[in-house]
Amino acid sequence: MGQGGQRPRTYGLAVKAGPNEPLVRYLLCRDRRGMRKFNPEYLLYRQRNNRRGNEELVMMAKRRGHVSGGASYYINNLEGGNGGEAVRKKAPNYCGKLRIVNSKLHVMYNDRVSKGEVGVIIYSNNTYNDDEQMDRAFDHSLLSRQATKPSVVLPPVDESGLTIPMENVMGTGSAIANARNAYGNFHFERIQPQLDNSLTYAVPFVDGRIECKSRKNIALFRRNIGTGDHVVLQFGKLRGEDRFILDVRAPFTPFQAFCFACSIFEQY
Repeated sequence: MGQGGQRPRTYGLAVKAGPNEPLVRYLLCRDRRGMRKFNPEYLLYRQRNNRRGNEELVMMAKRRGHVSGGASYYINNLEGGNGGEAVRKKAPNYCGKLRIVNSKLHVMYNDRVSKGEVGVIIYSNNTYNDDEQMDRAFDHSLLSRQATKPSVVLPPVDESGLTIPMENVMGTGSAIANARNAYGNFHFERIQPQLDNSLTYAVPFVDGRIECKSRKNIALFRRNIGTGDHVVLQFGKLRGEDRFILDVRAPFTPFQAFCFACSIFEQY
């Protein structure tokens, strides 16, 4: 049972754990029609397979800019047809937000009054050890060269798969952001393109789901001792306007993965 004796909603649950478990597939559509051009809406669909028309709308996000600077992405849970409300903080199906603190720091918050932090995305300057080799790698991959790279820090999960939020104490900095130098097992980074001798292997995207080259194409890995790089999230562009895939496995929750995708839209 979740907080307050209520059964936890699945957007907050970690997907099934295990390095051999398949990625859970989502389709993300961006709506920039009319006035939404400046503050788009994002719709996340759970996919049972790659066939169109076989998706279930599970979450929706709305970007809102702040007069003081930055922005927030408010996210509503739409599972089981739980819609009909505008995407806003006071909606009954509100489940949290992504706060754009600045260009280098994006923080995920849950829906509690205390605004517990459930993840942080940190952007740092990208460095390339061999510029010529990296240029060739990008030319043969679905990735584009970027000046910054994202790192994600997540808090642990409990036995039920629920994220344990890190409560932010008034007047202090973010607990997760301040701990970014002690990443531990919950630090995730973008995979850089790698080439083999035949120039055929560029980046380990899974299942060939990403179709178009884009700056937004990203795969995150968790480096485990003895098991090598393990892809836990992939996000990338499909053919057609404003259509993307978002695939994820534990310890990411669907909510955290959706926040990360919104962060990529904001940054790139």
